[in-house]
Amino acid sequence: MKKLFLFVFLLFSFSIVRSQVVVCDTMPLAYDPNTMTFGEAPSGFGDSVLTIDITNSTTTNFVYPLAKLIPVTPFPPGMTLAPTSTAWYSFASSWNTGETAPASFFFHVTQPIPADFTVTFDLYVSNFLPLTIDSCVFATPVHVNFNPVLSLDPAAKNSPGLFSLFPNPAVNELCIKFNNPAAKINELSMYDMSGKMVKTWQTRQTELHINTGRIESGVYYLVSKNTLQRQKVIIAH
Repeated sequence: MKKLFLFVFLLFSFSIVRSQVVVCDTMPLAYDPNTMTFGEAPSGFGDSVLTIDITNSTTTNFVYPLAKLIPVTPFPPGMTLAPTSTAWYSFASSWNTGETAPASFFFHVTQPIPADFTVTFDLYVSNFLPLTIDSCVFATPVHVNFNPVLSLDPAAKNSPGLFSLFPNPAVNELCIKFNNPAAKINELSMYDMSGKMVKTWQTRQTELHINTGRIESGVYYLVSKNTLQRQKVIIAH
């Protein structure tokens, strides 16, 4: 009877230890809000995807780490998390010390997102075996502006250098060449002259070809999220 009691006590104690939820920053883990991207998702996952880079700064290597994003403030009308992103999901097969891995969260968006609509999330990470920590949450919530509006200063000038574009004006296709070798992902957003974001592209390549056939004729700004460089482009059909 004493052995059975001891076994139950040890099992209960282990379950308590394994259910620890700590602050990710103290492990330490880190996420970079400046590298977050939101854009079109691959087919089959949802129509939009938010990607957050998370860095393992601990001294432990992990296998199949899990992430979960929990909204703290409401979504805009017509926006929901895709079913694949409402539970824990593995964002890397291995996550060694010092490595940064992108965690992707998918959304369904059925209505236009209001300008500068920001949603706050709590970001959780889990599966830290062989550590006895069950999961962690970042001390700083994730604030995501899903439709940032560009402030257009009439006196502002183009800032060429880190990306170039041609032809300009563009009729059916626009070619972008990136000159930022430090960037793992190049993200480019197009804004109309009212400051509303029209479209966003992401690429791991140094060159991006944009089909402008479905973009209305007009004057736009292309803005690099990596460098905040912007250039004016004319679409003329």
